[in-house]
Amino acid sequence: MRGTIDFDVWSVGNVLHFVSARRIVRIREVLANRPDLVSRIGPEDASLFFPYRLMNLGKLYPWLPPPLTETLRRFAVGDCVRYERVDEVVEDLQDALA
Repeated sequence: MRGTIDFDVWSVGNVLHFVSARRIVRIREVLANRPDLVSRIGPEDASLFFPYRLMNLGKLYPWLPPPLTETLRRFAVGDCVRYERVDEVVEDLQDALA
């Protein structure tokens, strides 16, 4: 049962990434197309689940609401606070929608 719960949380994170960016944001593409971000984006900004994806989307899209970027960062390599349940993600997203 625990694996299913983990998968659900990561699924929500991946859907949130796609909806927020309106696409899958690959780190390699960002660095190739936006050389100004090379010094600001590092391995800690990558998705823990899919390491080629930029999960810290606030660095690419600074207009995203801070609560949303904070929620997305919790799915990144560099953040040590992880979601354990989907309802925790929902609670944090309510702040982003306010």
